[in-house]
Amino acid sequence: MTQEFAGQKIIVVGGTSGMGKAVAQLILQQGGAAVLIGSRQPKLEEAVTELSQYGTVVGELANISDPQMRNALINRLILSCGQRYNFLFRQSPNLPISPSPHLPISP
Repeated sequence: MTQEFAGQKIIVVGGTSGMGKAVAQLILQQGGAAVLIGSRQPKLEEAVTELSQYGTVVGELANISDPQMRNALINRLILSCGQRYNFLFRQSPNLPISPSPHLPISP
């Protein structure tokens, strides 16, 4: 398998199940690190545990439809990482973060 995501840290909103989880697994298998964003703690912990066999993955608990939780999440990500995030993948077209599925961001 290629290492297309080597050296990249990618945020996966909705990465605890379905398509988002599959995307996170692919990112990990191709050399990237994943930050899963989920709104349910048990499901988030389960996904992080399961996906950790493929690479570096962490979970962040947040309901991003809530503006306060979303802003707190962004602040946590900026403070904890101190580096550029390469992409933002979002599963739902209704999420109020980006008009596109991939958004380069940096603190």
